[in-house]
Amino acid sequence: MVRTSARKASTPFRALFRLIGRLLRPFRFLLSPFKTRPARFVGRILAKVILVQYFRNAWKEVRQVTWPDRKQTFQLTLAVFIFAVVFGLMIAITDFGLNAAFEKILL
Repeated sequence: MVRTSARKASTPFRALFRLIGRLLRPFRFLLSPFKTRPARFVGRILAKVILVQYFRNAWKEVRQVTWPDRKQTFQLTLAVFIFAVVFGLMIAITDFGLNAAFEKILL
């Protein structure tokens, strides 16, 4: 199910790339110098330097994620806020207690 929705989302991009490819087809002869072995070697090194494969794989992973719906997002956000408030209160109480203890001991 996730894969079909990912395909549907990328279909407009495929159509756009096909259109761009058709428009640039007359200029294909400009690519012939880059098809030589040294140029391909340099291209591979540049691709590794700019991390092309990393971003491709990252985008594939993002497309495979099952994102939560609105209700689940609200529940999880509420849980994070409640945890933050409780943890903040615990830190504040501990800070107040240690401050009072050190004032009595040192002063």
